[in-house]
Amino acid sequence: RDYICSGSCYGAWTERVDDLRDYYGEATAFYFSFLIHYSKWLISLAIMGTLWFAAQIYYGDIMIQEHSKIAAAIIVGLVCLGIIWSTAMLETWYRKENELVYEWGMMRYS
Repeated sequence: RDYICSGSCYGAWTERVDDLRDYYGEATAFYFSFLIHYSKWLISLAIMGTLWFAAQIYYGDIMIQEHSKIAAAIIVGLVCLGIIWSTAMLETWYRKENELVYEWGMMRYS
């Protein structure tokens, strides 16, 4: 098969997970499917962290002392977003996992 990405690489990775399932079995395919899902979700968290890091560099201080109340509010907001992110990522993984179980005919093992 040709795995050259045109537009989105997600389809190519999904095909590779199917190939892994055929060769190594479902347990290994679930592991790599989770890694793909987790990596896709980490992009949004990395963007938020990069923006915060850029703000710290711009102000020249790790805690941004001049605006400590604003910085504390932003840190609390980032922590809350991290909690929401982790919950949403896990819930979408459970949905994806159930789709794979159904697609691979493993309903009696779930």
